[in-house]
Amino acid sequence: MRREHERRSSYRNHELVVVDNGSREPETLEYLASLRGRVLRYPHEFNFSKMVNFAASHVRADFALFLNNDTEVIAPD
Repeated sequence: MRREHERRSSYRNHELVVVDNGSREPETLEYLASLRGRVLRYPHEFNFSKMVNFAASHVRADFALFLNNDTEVIAPD
């Protein structure tokens, strides 16, 4: 199943990495399980800076772009 961001964008040279800070809601867990990417579990108290650094240490690419969960793809390119 392709997620909304995959349907809206024609750009395919990326890796999706999501940091999950203890989600418990069934809908959220289902969504995370359906992603074509990696979900990193961060089972500590919320600390945005530490979560970003945690994610950066797991990125396999030369560059990383950090986006919040309210970012949307608005154009295919």
